[in-house]
Amino acid sequence: MSLRLSYLPMAFGVAVAPLAAQGTVPEDRSRVLLMERSFASPMDTARAELRRGVMYWAELDGPGFPDVRWAGKYGQSALVVDAEPSPHATRRFEVHAGRSGSYVVRVRGLEPGRVATVRLYRDDVETKRFADSRDREFSIGVFFGGGGHTGYRLEPAAGDPRGGRQFEGGIATQSGGWFSALVGLSRQSVHNPDFAVAWFFLEPRARLVSGQLIRNHRSDLAFTLRVAAAPETGPHHLPPNLIAPGFTFIHHLASDGRRRGASLYTSWRHGWIGNVPETDRHTTDEFMVGLAWIP
Repeated sequence: MSLRLSYLPMAFGVAVAPLAAQGTVPEDRSRVLLMERSFASPMDTARAELRRGVMYWAELDGPGFPDVRWAGKYGQSALVVDAEPSPHATRRFEVHAGRSGSYVVRVRGLEPGRVATVRLYRDDVETKRFADSRDREFSIGVFFGGGGHTGYRLEPAAGDPRGGRQFEGGIATQSGGWFSALVGLSRQSVHNPDFAVAWFFLEPRARLVSGQLIRNHRSDLAFTLRVAAAPETGPHHLPPNLIAPGFTFIHHLASDGRRRGASLYTSWRHGWIGNVPETDRHTTDEFMVGLAWIP
């Protein structure tokens, strides 16, 4: 009988454990504590390293309002928004840094003899959500590249035409993660006959595959279709046009897996040249490498 009674406390503990677990507030693993400091005067300060584009939270226990200001010259304040206006002792604020670097933290409106405690957190989940949303927004940047092309004819000429060099540059646009476009100017040197061709082009791109070949750096493979036209060119003043489908491999240099900022690209296109009298050697293959930047 005594042995059976000894099981009762154990059974009671097993039954109560799940109930106790239900009443426990789960830990927020998305937030990382960066700083905790008590302030007894408006002149008290603390330092924190903040990055632009990262979501931060500030918790304030006590009176006053957190002030987060750039530590350098012309100290511009970070954006601090009261996220939970309430009469409770602990209040939460969103903190958004205008630029990356060192910031000075103070508590404004702190009365003499009162003490306030500030805890500053980094929110990794919200930061990723904001970055994903920003990647889907429309943006305009620039690009520049160089490479070569195989030979083609614009006019009747003796012998086989040779390949030449090619340079391109212009405006890069991005809308969402799947579609982008280039608008620019490409200059091709043609050695036979000896002149250069300036192509004005539009190139829409559709992303086919995306992944991270290098840790924290995203890479994309896109299908492209370049449509180009040139002004009157050569001895007979012909205005050729070009249609060139191809593929572009893009490696983004942002270390957080985003598509904004600088990126390297390499591309291949096979083009058909129209509005020329030639029926032979009026196709070309283009090979390019370049650098793009989208804010």
